[in-house]
Amino acid sequence: MRPIISIIVPAYNEEKYLPKCLWALTHQDFKLPYEIIVVDNNSADKTKKIAKKFGARVVFEKKKGLLKARDKGIKSARAELIAITDADTLVPKFSLTPKV
Repeated sequence: MRPIISIIVPAYNEEKYLPKCLWALTHQDFKLPYEIIVVDNNSADKTKKIAKKFGARVVFEKKKGLLKARDKGIKSARAELIAITDADTLVPKFSLTPKV
């Protein structure tokens, strides 16, 4: 099923913060399909491994820089709605129940 929203997380050597960020994103009350894209901005740590552990789709951006990583994430998104958050951010729960 195609996601309704793509959540992009640019990450450069974020193994310390990324697990909490991804835990918060994967424990949302949002009932519609969404995808999490972690943009590995040429990390030298376990960023990629951690992202995959949480079921995120990982894309690689060799050129360093937040704008390059965000752009890569946007181009990789499968949804029309895009949200971007930092790897050291804990996104609060968001509830959305679709009306039938």
